[in-house]
Amino acid sequence: MWSTKKLLQSFKSRGVYGTLRWIFYGYFTVNKFIVFYRNPKKPLDYTHKDHPVQLRRISISDLTSLRNQEERLPVEFFCDITHNFSTAYVALGDAKVVAIQWLVYPGDTSRFLNLKDGDVELNYNTVLPRFRGRRLAEVLTAFVIKSCTEELNLKRIFEVVNVNNIPQYKPMLRLGFEPIEVLTHFGFYRPKATLKYVK
Repeated sequence: MWSTKKLLQSFKSRGVYGTLRWIFYGYFTVNKFIVFYRNPKKPLDYTHKDHPVQLRRISISDLTSLRNQEERLPVEFFCDITHNFSTAYVALGDAKVVAIQWLVYPGDTSRFLNLKDGDVELNYNTVLPRFRGRRLAEVLTAFVIKSCTEELNLKRIFEVVNVNNIPQYKPMLRLGFEPIEVLTHFGFYRPKATLKYVK
């Protein structure tokens, strides 16, 4: 849903035209999303060549410092402001943040899920344009899965992907996720996933 904080941050990150475009495509077109599920007990059989980046969980204060070094970052880098998320994982290159992914817990504001105890949602995985095409989003997601399954007593892991984000499907499958549900959003009709296909 809209909020003053979200609109203000959108104007800062996207500009006026970009914000109007976001509102149009987000609320005045039909959007479909695929809900992906991963059993945290399933081994993460994932290898990929090393990236010249550092992957780590980051505090909001450290993230704020890194953001202040950049002139304009995508709005997805500001979910602590727009969504009150508190847990971020980043990829750092040359001491600058180049990719981010947020971990959403029960009680946090999820667009798609009613999370229960033992659930987490991976959300807003975003790579800066000049670093795309290197499978960095996949590498960061693998790192987040490994980290949160080692640190938390998880029962279910979810991620939700727009059906038009075709490049994201294969990485999700490679990382052990399976599609379980499709959600349709239009305007302010934004149902949450039933999750009836997972225990």
